[in-house]
Amino acid sequence: MRKQTFAIEPKSTVPKKGGDKITEKQRVFAEAYIKSGDAALSYSEAYGTKNAHTALEKGTLLLKKPEIKEFVEKNSVKEGLEQEKVLELLYAIAFTSPADFVRIETEGGKQKIVWQDIDSLPDAAKKAICAIKNTPSGICIETLDRMKAIDMLMKYSDLKRDGGVGVIIEGSVE
Repeated sequence: MRKQTFAIEPKSTVPKKGGDKITEKQRVFAEAYIKSGDAALSYSEAYGTKNAHTALEKGTLLLKKPEIKEFVEKNSVKEGLEQEKVLELLYAIAFTSPADFVRIETEGGKQKIVWQDIDSLPDAAKKAICAIKNTPSGICIETLDRMKAIDMLMKYSDLKRDGGVGVIIEGSVE
């Protein structure tokens, strides 16, 4: 009797998105891990495993694979930069005051409001502007919703305190 051999090809690792050589399920796992930081949860999401112990064990093993490790590191930086930009914008909106747009001048014992030159505004104030309009009574500058931005920052703070994933920006936005 003649022996027959078959070549078994590995799962496809053809680059599909971004040139990375990982399978589609590995990509789902890695992207979920970048967002949550939880290997077990990410493994369950990607592979549909219900057993928490198995998910943690296999998720941890996946994170040790060089190609997945590289994907996570490369894309975590992008995720962090995107979060940083969003936080910077939220800080700008939340902490921009109407006083940033005007100055008070006294003329003949009377005070009057004078608009600041737009080029002299702090960068944070410029980011908070959503519209500048000419109206019958003069110029109107509309800013994005400060209270909503503050609310979003508070929720983000709670998420960070509870162990969520994110980036904290220290210092002022200007």
